[in-house]
Amino acid sequence: MTEQELQQYLLSKYPKENEECEWKEFKNMKNDFNGKEKDDVISYVSALSNMEGGHLVIGVVDNTLEIVGTNTYNYDRQKAKLRMTDLCANLPSEGLLVEEFITDDSHKTVWVIHIPKHMKRRPVYAHSKAWQRLDDSLVELTDSRLNVILDEQDSAYDWTAQAIKDATIDDLDSDAIMLAREGYKQRYPKFAKECDSWSDKVFLDKACLTIDGKITKATLLLVGKEEKAHKLNHIAQIVWKCFQDGQTFGDIYTIPFIRTTSELLNRIRNYRFKIYPKNSLIPAEVWKYDTESILEGLHNSIAHQRYESDARIIVTEDKDKLTFLNDGYFFEGNYSQYITGEKTPRHYRNPALVKAMVNIKMIDTQG
Repeated sequence: MTEQELQQYLLSKYPKENEECEWKEFKNMKNDFNGKEKDDVISYVSALSNMEGGHLVIGVVDNTLEIVGTNTYNYDRQKAKLRMTDLCANLPSEGLLVEEFITDDSHKTVWVIHIPKHMKRRPVYAHSKAWQRLDDSLVELTDSRLNVILDEQDSAYDWTAQAIKDATIDDLDSDAIMLAREGYKQRYPKFAKECDSWSDKVFLDKACLTIDGKITKATLLLVGKEEKAHKLNHIAQIVWKCFQDGQTFGDIYTIPFIRTTSELLNRIRNYRFKIYPKNSLIPAEVWKYDTESILEGLHNSIAHQRYESDARIIVTEDKDKLTFLNDGYFFEGNYSQYITGEKTPRHYRNPALVKAMVNIKMIDTQG
């Protein structure tokens, strides 16, 4: 493979840097393999492993992937792998690979290190510190990311999917089920007529609000009667606090969340005001807050709440902003990736709850 061919190959396989891929020159492994913390191979191995795993391309110029090559010093691929597992505490050896390319025309060496994801609840350390990639920088592991790693559950466990033994369909709110039906028909219009003929029991299973006819915690959260909230063994509340004219007031909302989030929405002070677009004398009227954005914030706070901590969701309304606070953290990636639309999550904290909320059109799963 020529130098130009290798560059094109790398560009096709690793087209951009992100939390799963780094391009580094590292011209000499003698100094760069285990050198200055936050700026050597093992620091980047730690950072990539502490996210979802990824690839470290060595011997290329940042941004262009121009081939400059690296002096591997006295490392071969096997020795490099052994050194990484020795220097990076908790780094899994399974899935850790070093791929070597040597160009035919210029005899330059490029390494691609394939780095596995950290083991469950065990951050990977280099220089006695755990690292992560945040935007374009390498930083010590943030508290939120550390909590994600330390709180990892077995993949089969989902709090919201747990069946409630003594719960029956009589514990569900009929108006909430009707709202869920309307959401389901909007999500799946081809089943709209058929949906009207389904019994509540059939519909709840079709929408994944129940699992094999069993009432789960997700069922009660979304369509359960308010007086049956105690069966969740969870506080299941959204607190609304409003600051207005030097006074503080508010209210508390509980299940069924498919209905009570709209009730909270109607309490928020939203009004229309005029703006004057540039180069126009004709004013335009806009809402202070977009209704869909408010509901998106509320519904995502419910979907991604960390229910094991038995915490409430807090909505705070100030003069010029709304703040949504739940007990959780970014389960995968960081906030900037979601703002730019770069991130489409592969995993969710509460898959049973998320699936039901998607089916009844409370949220989407685009990220």
